Amino acid sequence: MTQAISIPRRVVRVIHAGIGGAFLVLVPIAIAGDKNLRDAIAQGNWSRLRYLVFVLILCALSVVVALTVRRANSVLLIAFILLDIPLAKMVWDSKKLALLAPVLAVSLVCILIEMAKSMIVWRKQAA
Repeated sequence: MTQAISIPRRVVRVIHAGIGGAFLVLVPIAIAGDKNLRDAIAQGNWSRLRYLVFVLILCALSVVVALTVRRANSVLLIAFILLDIPLAKMVWDSKKLALLAPVLAVSLVCILIEMAKSMIVWRKQAA
C-alpha cells in the first residue's frame, strides 16, 4: 500500500524540482550563448565562473530537496528550513534571481507547516 504525500510536501517538491530542472536546462543555454563564459570555461578562470557555479549549486540543492522531501523526517525538514532561509536571502540579494525569493518563501512556509504537523503527531505519540 502506498502512502499519499501531503499537499505542503507536494508544493515543496514541485517548487524545488522546478527550480532544479529550470536551471539544469538554462545553464547549457547560458554557456552556448555567451562567448566570454565559454572562454572562461576553456581557460579555467573560476573567478569569472562564480555566478555559473552558484547556479549549479542551487540546481543540485534543489534537486536533492525535491528527491528527499517525500520521506523526510523532522531532522531533514529542519535541514531544509536551514537550507531555504539563506538560499532565499542569497537569491533576494541577486539582481537576476530576485523573483525566486517569494517562491522559496512559499517553500519555507510549507516546510514549516509540515514541521508543525509532525510536532503534533510527535506530541500525541509521546503522551
